[in-house]
Amino acid sequence: MTTRDFQFSEKIRISPKHVFLETPLSFAFVNLKPVVPGHVLVCPKRVVEKYEEMTGEEISDLMLASQKVAVGESLF
Repeated sequence: MTTRDFQFSEKIRISPKHVFLETPLSFAFVNLKPVVPGHVLVCPKRVVEKYEEMTGEEISDLMLASQKVAVGESLF
């Protein structure tokens, strides 16, 4: 796991202590104010405004990371 902050948006950084899964192009973190219990976010490392701006490699990595989260791999 990295020691640097993760960029969620142009203005929002996520501390590594909240990230529980990191892949080459994606990361997953705990939502500090979840709407429902257990809600987490899986994001690309490169900040993009729209899904269409992601490369095929980024989309593939994001979906594989989402699947790992869904089945409970690499959690905490």
